[in-house]
Amino acid sequence: MRKVILTMAMAAIMIAAGIALLVSTSADSPPVTDWSFDSETGTLTIMTDNGIASWRYIHTRADVLTVIIGDEVTSIPGSLFSNFGNLTTVTIGNGVTSIGNSAFLFCTSLTEITIPDSVTTIGQDAFAYCSSLNSLTIGNGVTTIGWQAFAYCTSLTEVTIGTGVEIIGEGAFAGCTSLTEITIPDNVTRIGYDRYEDAMEVETIGAFAGCTSLSTVVIGNGITSIFGTTFAGCTSLTEITIPNSVTSISGSAFARSGLTSITFPDSVTRIGSGAFNNCTSLTSVTIPNSVTRIGDSVFRGCTSLSEITIGNSVASIGMSAFADTGLTSIIIPDSVTSIAWGAFRDCESLTDVTFRLETPTIMYIGSDVFLNNTNLTTIYVPRGAKAAYEEIEQLSEYEIIETDPPITLPIDPCASCNLCTSPPADTKGRILGEEEPSIFDVLEILKALVGMDGSIANCGNALNAALITPESQASGTPTIFDVLEVLKYLVGMDSLVR
Repeated sequence: MRKVILTMAMAAIMIAAGIALLVSTSADSPPVTDWSFDSETGTLTIMTDNGIASWRYIHTRADVLTVIIGDEVTSIPGSLFSNFGNLTTVTIGNGVTSIGNSAFLFCTSLTEITIPDSVTTIGQDAFAYCSSLNSLTIGNGVTTIGWQAFAYCTSLTEVTIGTGVEIIGEGAFAGCTSLTEITIPDNVTRIGYDRYEDAMEVETIGAFAGCTSLSTVVIGNGITSIFGTTFAGCTSLTEITIPNSVTSISGSAFARSGLTSITFPDSVTRIGSGAFNNCTSLTSVTIPNSVTRIGDSVFRGCTSLSEITIGNSVASIGMSAFADTGLTSIIIPDSVTSIAWGAFRDCESLTDVTFRLETPTIMYIGSDVFLNNTNLTTIYVPRGAKAAYEEIEQLSEYEIIETDPPITLPIDPCASCNLCTSPPADTKGRILGEEEPSIFDVLEILKALVGMDGSIANCGNALNAALITPESQASGTPTIFDVLEVLKYLVGMDSLVR
């Protein structure tokens, strides 16, 4: 009897122990079909979303060297692999649609990553501070790259952005100091946000801010605005082509970059505050007629900037817009009706300022516009406007001199001239084949200059002959009157005789 009782007791103990073991196993280790870990190679394989939820409670971060995400996994949650300092390789399955915030933050040993086409969003800081990451391919399914998603990946040299990306978030690649080139495809419609539209001192918030090795940038035709600090601090960026789709350039977009020159397309209507401030290698700028406003401090501190052409549609020039630049002369077109405080202050090389506005009474000029310009003594104004300019208090210390505007040709003198390569097939004059030049030579050259190219019809006249005035047409011989008519047309005094 005693034996039976003992046997039953032992059996009960064993059953209880088994139940406890079963409970413990099911609680701490999910089925092997959800995830597995090879301790010898440090390879973690996650097959399902359930595996994502439970594996990390079993092993420490230091154990994991390789991660393989299976095709049945649909998302990588935020911070899942954050601070896995020994993780070198990650394979993301084709079922994953999103990568959460900080998912791989501070994975400092990770060297390369390919985002499959199944992924549509990459979260904030997803791969930030992966300092060994050198190669990145973003799949064509990704539409949004989150805020600082790859920021401070200081070894990153190669980035391929998929054709599905529409938004590149603020600071997405900020501080990637080894990145040398980037192509932004046409499908991208926004880089960053415009919350810093007029900011001038915001550090490393732009999508590519602080990429000090970035020297080649191709901006796709989907971009309409280049937002604040996008390329700020890109000291190796010496040139960039802005596509015709861009209409505005916001605050500090290229501040402290290495640009030596900049060409704006006619689509640009606004240049925001500090957009090019402290670009110390910038030497010349032409602002197109499409621009209506130049913001505050746009070119402030561009110490090498010696030439600037302001378009004829600019109505206002902001505070310190050209302060502390290397300008030697400036022509302010008659479209400008507002010049804010200190717009041209501290330009020590500035010696020549010309205003084109004939009625300065409609123009606002702020204080200290030309402050500390010790070499500037004379202001040139349109003929007949001297007295009105002398009444402007801000210009009272300068000598006002009237001057006529320069003559501008109504056409490009060389647009249609082909005399250098294809002289007219005639028999008169040195150009036309004879030793001594004649009036025919003069006339042919002048005609070519105004775009006639041997035929008055090319200028829109009904005549298709070598002669211009009625007198020469009647006689059949060109005269000095023909020469005079062409010269008058060249300088814009008169149209050719119809």
